[in-house]
Amino acid sequence: MPRQVLDELNAGTDTGPLNTDTLVLVRISDDPTTPATISVPHDSYIDIPGYGRHKIKSTYGRARTDALAHLTAAGVRGADLTTQADQASRRVLVSAIEQLTGASIDHYAEINLVGFADITDVVGGVPVCLKAPAHDTYSGADLPAGPQTLKGRPAGPRPDRARRSSEQGKREPRAQHGPTRGPTPSAEHTTGDPIPLLSW
Repeated sequence: MPRQVLDELNAGTDTGPLNTDTLVLVRISDDPTTPATISVPHDSYIDIPGYGRHKIKSTYGRARTDALAHLTAAGVRGADLTTQADQASRRVLVSAIEQLTGASIDHYAEINLVGFADITDVVGGVPVCLKAPAHDTYSGADLPAGPQTLKGRPAGPRPDRARRSSEQGKREPRAQHGPTRGPTPSAEHTTGDPIPLLSW
């Protein structure tokens, strides 16, 4: 993401590995007003297809690293390289979720930090109730105790940064992925789009 956008979101610099920190499986029945969701703990150890036993959050990054190497060796460059590597990573991630849950996944939605911030704004913010004040220079949070509504923009407290230390609950900015089936997506969407659905 551009530096200006990262600064606006008080995101800092993400120098860690590419992890999938949020994985949510969604089932929409004949009544679309009552979807069921399951959040998959990102630190769960699973057998990743083709990679052995690792934390599930590393699936996308491992697959993408391999895909970039193979595609580059095959002479793929530029935007095609990024697109094809992303598609390959999504296929492996979806396969891992299907293998873990036994579910057949038909669609895949993916958002990044910008998309997350936009979603919190669209829904009018995220209501929280803090038992104690939160003052955190890392995330920019300076929040009083009690009920309040947090939004992704403008720059300031970031509700997604909910894990870095047990005291403040800060979170590293990572791509957010939500499988909902595998092989090649029929259309490409930017991850900044709050609801990019890819049909498989």
